[in-house]
Amino acid sequence: MQASFPLSESKEALHSVIHSINANGKTKAKLLGLGLGLGQDIDVIRNRRGDIVLRTGQSRISLGRGLAEKIMVIEA
Repeated sequence: MQASFPLSESKEALHSVIHSINANGKTKAKLLGLGLGLGQDIDVIRNRRGDIVLRTGQSRISLGRGLAEKIMVIEA
């Protein structure tokens, strides 16, 4: 099995899957509302020093670095 790493460390154009979310219930509910849950396929569009832009399905989502550090992914 591949080792998981924070979404904030993902390279641009990387296809990955959400492995776990290290956050409280309120934050997990917010992410689920955005369509980001365990097992969700995501593609990193942009990862620079600030926010991270990702694509899931037909949606594009921008997350702050702090929130992206709580999402653990594995490369798909």
